[in-house]
Formats: sequence, structure tokens, C-alpha cells
Amino acid sequence: MSFYLNEEQTISGKCLDVLDKLETLIQGTRTCLNNDPSNSRTLLQSCTEKVTELQTSMEQIEKKYNSKLNKLSKEFEKKCPNALDKVIETNGVHVYLPMLLADHYVRIGDMELAKAVKGVNFNDWDDYQSAEYSEACKLLNLIMERFSLFDLKPAIEWAKDNHDILMERGSNLTLLLHKFECLHILMETRDPVRCMQYCRKNLTNLQGADLSELQSLFMSFLLVPKSPNVSDDMSSLQEYIGELDWDRLKDTFTSEYCKINGLPVESPLQTVLDVGTFALTAYIKFSKISSKNFQPLNDGLTMPMDIDLPEKYRYHSLFICPVSKQQSTADNPPMLLACGHAISKNSMLHLTQNSHRKCKCPYCPIETNPSDAMQLYF
Repeated sequence: MSFYLNEEQTISGKCLDVLDKLETLIQGTRTCLNNDPSNSRTLLQSCTEKVTELQTSMEQIEKKYNSKLNKLSKEFEKKCPNALDKVIETNGVHVYLPMLLADHYVRIGDMELAKAVKGVNFNDWDDYQSAEYSEACKLLNLIMERFSLFDLKPAIEWAKDNHDILMERGSNLTLLLHKFECLHILMETRDPVRCMQYCRKNLTNLQGADLSELQSLFMSFLLVPKSPNVSDDMSSLQEYIGELDWDRLKDTFTSEYCKINGLPVESPLQTVLDVGTFALTAYIKFSKISSKNFQPLNDGLTMPMDIDLPEKYRYHSLFICPVSKQQSTADNPPMLLACGHAISKNSMLHLTQNSHRKCKCPYCPIETNPSDAMQLYF
């Protein structure tokens, strides 16, 4: 599996190289045309031939990628025969999968595609997700589309409408949006006066704003090069304002928006697919070691092996009993003993032999009474 992932990264790099060459070719041709318009036919013919070569190169890369993808699919079917069918039959996924797909399309703002999912009755949609949920998803995707065009106006308007809620949460999102918008204007116009006018109009009402953020913003007005036609060294400016990380701003906005509107930051279906893809390598290794076909999960909640997921996918705190090595559940919660050590309830009852007599902590010599133990909540 790791081989195919490495191949995908290699192919992606080759595609970027081709696109870089295409960009360089177009820019070079444009420069030559500006310098020598009389030779335009020859320059355009040469450019067309090179573009055709790059197109052929990209098609070959695409063909190789599709070939690797088909091999990966066959490899997975070979290692995990009928795995998906067994999961669906065992856990009743067929009941929830259509609604999960519809929810995913609503989450990405495509209501038409959501309504096309077979098995979903949108007359009962309000019983699952409210109309406000759909509208909130639609607005978020509209704002994200404008983000991709470096247009922050819809995001700023939303932050303005939700200013009080953001301030209660201690969020500096409004200031960040205005800062990026102001710096975007500064980079395009190199006009500090216009930026100061923008700040007076939009930042005067931001009570409790981070003073250092405002200071770095105002200092940037003095450092920006005056000529927009010259490729200047922007290191001195970035020393005060840092790099304009649009992706980070986008993630910050999405997080705040979703928390206020009760939306998941990412589509639940997308999260499941990401986690499943991440766990696939470990599962294939487990399948090889066990030399058995895929078997249904023992309780529908746990995997037959440990998956070390990245931090962003760890949504809930877990407790693994150090005695039984089992994960705690609602019926078997973690218990804090008088000595300060924690074990599961079942392990504690096993040590006391289901009686009320004292038991010795398995990790220290202190004895504890079951009635003195307290249930832990995470």
C-alpha cells in the first residue's frame, strides 16, 4: 500500500513539474511577443508545438496513474475479498449509507446531488437535519468559493453579523479577516493612505483587539515598497506581518463558522474515508499476519488491531484499563481508586471478587474500599 501512495506522490510531483514548464513557456512567449511583435507567427507556432509536447507528457502521466490505480483496486480486492459486503451486512450500513451520502453532498453545498441519492426521502429531511443546517452549509461553501478567489467580503460580512458571538468566544477572527483584506489591498495598490482609510472604517469598533496585531499592521504601511511594477524584496515587510497564509485563515474561519452553526468542520463521510484510507495499510498487514479473510468487528465498535490515527482524528478521550487491557465503556467505566490509580470497574470487581471487601491496588501496596472509588468522566 505504501508503494502505491509513494507512486501517487511521485506522479503528483511530475504533474506539477509539467504545469510549471507550461507556465514558464507562456510567460516567456508573452515576453518575446512584447519585445518583438513582428516575429509573432514564429513565436506562437513554436509555443504551440511545445504546448502539444507538454500535453502529450501529461496524458502519459495520467495513463500511468490510472494503471496504478487499477492495480491498487485489484490488490485490495485480493487482500480483502468481500470485505465491504460483510461490513454492510454486519453493521446495517445499508440503512445509513444513503443518508450519509446525502448529508455529505449537503455539507459541500450540492443540494441537487443530495436529492438524487437513492433511498433518501427529503420529505423527512427535517427529522434528520434542519433547514437551517442546509442553509448554513450552503453559505459556508459560498464563502469558501470566494476565499479561493482571495475575496474576503462575504466572510467579513458574516463576521460582522456574528461579531457579538465571536467576541464572547474570545475569537480574533474579525481582526484577522480585516488584517488580511487590508494587506491584500496594500500588496495590490502600495497605497498606505488607502489602507489607513480602510482601518479607520473597519477597525475602530474592534474592542479588545490584540494591540500587537494592530501595531504590526500599521508598521507594514511604512515598509511596503512604493512601486507596484518592481519586484521588490518583501523580507522586511514579512518580518512584521508574517507570510499571508490564506490556507490557515481559511481553516480558522471554517472552524469558527462550524462551531457557531453546529456543523462538523469536515463532512463525516469525508472523515470516515480519510480514516479508512489511513488505516488501510495497517489492515492489510493485519490480514497478512492473521492469514484469514476479513471477519466482522466483534462488537461493531472496535477494530481487531490498533490504529494510531493522527491527532486531528482523535475526537474522544479513551481509557484503556491497565489490568484488563480493554477499552472502557458505559457499562465498564474507569474508576479512580483511593490511591490515585485508575482501573476499569470490571477489573475492580474482579479484584474484590464482586464483594464489598477491600482490595489491594495492582500498582501500589495501598488497599482501597470499592465504595470509596469514584467514576471518572472524560
